[in-house]
Amino acid sequence: MNTPDLAAITERKLAAVQPVAARLLAEEDVVDAYYGGSLMAGLGTSRSDVDLFVLSDRKTGPLPAQHIHDRERLDVEVRSTADIQRLLEKFATYRVVDGNWSQATPVKDIDDAVRLAHSRPATPDGEAARLREAMRDRLPVLRQLLINRASIECLMIIEDLFGAREMGDWGAVGLLGRNLLMEALQGYFVGCGEPYIGHKWAYVKLDRVGTANGLKDVAVPLLEADVSTPERAAAVADERIALAQKLLSVASTLGWNSPDAAWWTQWSGGRGGLGREQEWVPIRFGDDVKYESPNARMRQLTPEATVLWAALDGRPTQDGVTQAVRALDHLGSPQRTDLVADFAERLATSGLVRPLV
Repeated sequence: MNTPDLAAITERKLAAVQPVAARLLAEEDVVDAYYGGSLMAGLGTSRSDVDLFVLSDRKTGPLPAQHIHDRERLDVEVRSTADIQRLLEKFATYRVVDGNWSQATPVKDIDDAVRLAHSRPATPDGEAARLREAMRDRLPVLRQLLINRASIECLMIIEDLFGAREMGDWGAVGLLGRNLLMEALQGYFVGCGEPYIGHKWAYVKLDRVGTANGLKDVAVPLLEADVSTPERAAAVADERIALAQKLLSVASTLGWNSPDAAWWTQWSGGRGGLGREQEWVPIRFGDDVKYESPNARMRQLTPEATVLWAALDGRPTQDGVTQAVRALDHLGSPQRTDLVADFAERLATSGLVRPLV
């Protein structure tokens, strides 16, 4: 089956609606405009609409919200230059530290910022182009904010999952386990430089940043796993939790200061060595990673120790230590293998890991 050329589809759609955009740009009080949305992020389909964000502080009434031209639909939204400037100022100084939770930032603000960073200006050298470049400078902050947000969402989901499992609600266990994995994937995608928001793009993003490193081969079967019996629901939930923990750990370390989470290649676990306790969710704040539990317990580790925690997945412990040493070298924080092995044994007394048999 031939796969449609998304780049060609995007250019055709933009050409079709360009006359409408030109008319809107000529309107009184319109400063500039930019095309945004999934197509600009390379994630749309042949059915995707074109989104036009009009920069305007107009006082003469609203612009029409939707236009059809040459059988293509153009959705129009208005953003004031003051609103965009507010976002630029906010994300220029924002720091993801303890007490400054990402949940306090409205999703709309994050979405607007990401769309602008992935936009195409309607005029090459106008105000929209300047604002886009300024927002792209804020992408490291947005990346950390979105990773933090995904981790906190996962903590809330895993609490519900544990409750459903205790009550024997296996239908909910299956649903919540999939939601947990999908949310953890969002954090991983952001850590790979894919900040555009939306679960529906998970499979496309897995093609991009999960094929070469083997993640797609592990994640897709878990997303689509049979959970029709209590036994299957319980077993699949265990695997989904383990992969979600690893995804969040990798995003919070390799993907935190640079979008390099796709470097990680070890996604499946085993039995016989140390492995992660299920209850913990790593949440990074600045230079620390807090581990929170639905059981209201808390631990704290360094990002370097979190790399080791990710690598301890039930395979022989020395294999996990070797993986962690390689990852720490890649991060520019080299550690002696014997010291990492000693720390793995210390983790076993912390309640964060246990022998998996």
